[in-house]
Amino acid sequence: MLDEPVTLVLTNEEVSRLMELITELTLGPYAPADEEWKWMENVLGFPPVDYYHDLFEKLRQFRDAPTSPSDK
Repeated sequence: MLDEPVTLVLTNEEVSRLMELITELTLGPYAPADEEWKWMENVLGFPPVDYYHDLFEKLRQFRDAPTSPSDK
């Protein structure tokens, strides 16, 4: 049930802001160190940092994909 696809409609601005948040959370100057990520995973139940990198890439691919034949 948790792995089932869902449909979500976001504007380009919303996707961009979400991507910025992921970047800051994982790569920014205040991003947790490796041992802090492990703590967040073990204690708070956060997914691993790679999950957020994969999510960022998925968002980028969808944002950059053509939406109509004239966009190709």
